[in-house]
Amino acid sequence: MRLLFLSILLGLSVTGFCQTHLVDSLKKVVETGNDLPQKLKAYQGLIGEYSRTNLAKAKALAHTGLALAVQNNARMQESGFYTQLVSLHQNTGQLDSMRYYLTAIESLAGKTSGKEGTKILANYYSSLGLSYKKLGNYKAAIPPLLKAAELAKIISTPESVAGQYLNIGNTYMNIGAFGKALQYHLKSLRLFEQSGSKKGQSFCYQNICEDFIELKSYQKALGYIKKSLALKTELGDKRGIGNVYASLGRINIGLKKYDEAYAALTRSLSIAKELQLKSEEAKQLVSFGQLSAAKKAVAPAMEFFSTAKSIALDAGDSATAVLADRELASLQHRENEQENAEKMLLGNIRTLQQTGNKKEEVSLYKALADLYAKTGDAEKSLQYKDLYYQGKDSLVSKEVQFEISRLEEQYKSEKKEAEIALLKKDQQIIQSDLERQKDNFYAVSAVAFLVLLMAVLLVNRYKVIHRAKRQVEMEKMRNHIAKDLHDDIGSTLSSINIMSRVLLQQAKKGVTDVAGLQKIKDHSAAIMESMSDIVWAINPQNDTAEKMLYKMKEFAAEILDPLGIQYHFHENGDVSNLKLDPQKRRDLFLIFKESVNNAAKYSNCKNIDIHLSIAGNAIQLDVTDDGQGFDQQTVKKGNGLRNLQERSTAVGGTLQCISRTGAGTSVKLALPIT
Repeated sequence: MRLLFLSILLGLSVTGFCQTHLVDSLKKVVETGNDLPQKLKAYQGLIGEYSRTNLAKAKALAHTGLALAVQNNARMQESGFYTQLVSLHQNTGQLDSMRYYLTAIESLAGKTSGKEGTKILANYYSSLGLSYKKLGNYKAAIPPLLKAAELAKIISTPESVAGQYLNIGNTYMNIGAFGKALQYHLKSLRLFEQSGSKKGQSFCYQNICEDFIELKSYQKALGYIKKSLALKTELGDKRGIGNVYASLGRINIGLKKYDEAYAALTRSLSIAKELQLKSEEAKQLVSFGQLSAAKKAVAPAMEFFSTAKSIALDAGDSATAVLADRELASLQHRENEQENAEKMLLGNIRTLQQTGNKKEEVSLYKALADLYAKTGDAEKSLQYKDLYYQGKDSLVSKEVQFEISRLEEQYKSEKKEAEIALLKKDQQIIQSDLERQKDNFYAVSAVAFLVLLMAVLLVNRYKVIHRAKRQVEMEKMRNHIAKDLHDDIGSTLSSINIMSRVLLQQAKKGVTDVAGLQKIKDHSAAIMESMSDIVWAINPQNDTAEKMLYKMKEFAAEILDPLGIQYHFHENGDVSNLKLDPQKRRDLFLIFKESVNNAAKYSNCKNIDIHLSIAGNAIQLDVTDDGQGFDQQTVKKGNGLRNLQERSTAVGGTLQCISRTGAGTSVKLALPIT
């Protein structure tokens, strides 16, 4: 056991913790940030993180941040750095420095007015209360902590109020007011849960665990400490993890699981030594002494308690020093030590009465009762036994235990109700979403139906318009056919009729008029050609330009081949797939036909070039010959040129006839496709 004591005092190495993403982000702001409030806030955040992993670094950052705040007259941030320095110096046992920075906060609050001054004053009361608490003067700690909580409710966030409640609960727990302790711990937990602060929740779970350890409800304590450990591990809180393992050690001592207690306390002590947390190191040594005493290893236990007392006194932690004294007194069995034990216990009781630590005071009554029983002083033993039982009953009476159980159940019930309310709210949101989706579905369906209906109506309207347009086109076509039949074919047939009667009369006289017969033949051929053109134009099978091209080439061959005139067709664009309405197709063909006829009859040409192309939204026809041409200024326009212009205008096209004497003739037509 002696070796066990030495190995624990030397400390064990603790596995390093990785820097969190939060620390890296805060460092970046400190090193490169230009916004002063954000930079100071980042300093305080880093100090908070390092205060749980590297106290020396935390102190250095606190002094740097404080200098920056003072330089820029940022009083609120200045008070924050003072608050952190109070805690850091007290944790390392530098009590004079702690008191210096407490005075600095109080002085700064007196020099600052308004809301900012109130916030600084709240910081002062909180720091003062916590310093008393860490020194073991719990009676003096409660009034400033209550004042800090009262101010925090007025000027601070719910998370800040929760922190004050947590400190008050811890202080009540130290003086043995377990009902009040749990009440404040649960109030703090509710606020931390509402704000989503995992760090705050981890503190609350650990301190509720401590409440149940003091009541010796170890199984309940175990449930809460596991929750705290999970959160602190997730947050990478090294100091917090050390405190959790300290609580686990005490729980396992109470459950008589000594090996588990030893492992947990070893890890906790190693972290306290690494972070140079003197007060916490002293507390862990007391726990090791209790573990050794439970295992009947008296000599190592006394060494643990003696070392713990020395470290606690150096750190100014009177509560832990008294606890170590009490444990030492209970182990002093030799008669020559009993007088010293009596003096030590009576002195510690007076100290505890001054600091308000009722819990430890009651424990010392039992130690004195046992001591007097051993010395045979039955009257004093009975007196202190009565005081012990009275004090114990006041601390852990059935009423207190019932109140603690009631508070815990109330918290669980409220949490369940909050969860049920949240579930109901989620269900309402889901139901609202479903209703909205349903409405959207109906709206989309209605719009889709309207769109479909409009599409049907538009298609139907298009069909009606197209049918009407087709009927108009057919009507125009019929009118043209009727006009052609009346003008061309009718007049030609009338000529044939007249010439036939003349020839009949001449035949009766025995005269044969060959020229007249030739005219009848020519006229009838013209009629046949006109009829063929009309039939071709109205046949829907000839709607494509491909059929029109075939008809053009066929006509050109019939006219030009017998005369020995060379001709060439040129096509540009997707002419073959072009569709034209019957009227445009007919007029385009007739313009082409008239142009070729004129070239064949009057130009004395050797070659004709025919170009048919699509340019933009128009079809272009160009018939060019290399004949004799004519002077457009002197030659009177005949029926042929006039017919070409009329046909072009009728279908919305433009026609140009370009000719020069000796340079041939070119007829150019541009006809809109639609």
